[in-house]
Amino acid sequence: VWVKGSAGNARPPSTPPVVTQRDTAFVPAAIVVPVGTTVRFPNGDDFFHNVFSYSGPARFDLGRYPRGDSKDVTFDEPGVVKIYCEVHEFMRAAVVVSENPWYALVADDGSYRIDGIPAGRHTLVFWHADLGEVERTVDVTDGGVTRLDVELG
Repeated sequence: VWVKGSAGNARPPSTPPVVTQRDTAFVPAAIVVPVGTTVRFPNGDDFFHNVFSYSGPARFDLGRYPRGDSKDVTFDEPGVVKIYCEVHEFMRAAVVVSENPWYALVADDGSYRIDGIPAGRHTLVFWHADLGEVERTVDVTDGGVTRLDVELG
């Protein structure tokens, strides 16, 4: 879940987030990062992997690399970047690149919380790899708490 638009100043983290290839899966399967963030993709399996994306915000192909090697990608454009492994076609992940600091991963129980959104009318984007994307408009009051329930699919 993220607030759509560039209102706000999101800075990349000083330490790159990590999406590890482990047990023929990307771990974690989804992350949210601000524009300009470099993400590290280490191979933790005993065999080669290839990390690539054909998504509009970031097209790349890191080639095949063995256990212990790691490659980095910097995400400079906002949007959803779907990531795959050319060697194992069932492997997938997503990097959601946000233009502002207001985003959250939804917990297993469906809850989420985004603190610090400025007062005003905003568009929230809800995205799921299998269920698609939904946008909802929400009015945030100064110092208040706004609840927004959304059902995807």
